[in-house]
Amino acid sequence: MGKKDEFEAAVSAPPEAVFSALEKFVNEKIGVTMTITKATDFVADARSRIENLDAAEGAAQIKGGATLLVHLREPAERSDSGQPTEEMS
Repeated sequence: MGKKDEFEAAVSAPPEAVFSALEKFVNEKIGVTMTITKATDFVADARSRIENLDAAEGAAQIKGGATLLVHLREPAERSDSGQPTEEMS
């Protein structure tokens, strides 16, 4: 397989195959242990540590004074299901 063929195979490969090949190359040729973490894995980890509250729970937490409410919904989600009420902001 020539260099052009190798390049075309690499750019058409699924991302997981490219990541795997890069990890293998770095581990074997450079001698450094490397693990590639995908952005979706970072997001999943962050989401696993977020406590989701319904409106009543959120209002009770805010009234208790020790909670900061961070509204994370995308604009489209807010337009679909509404904005927080005055009591929540």
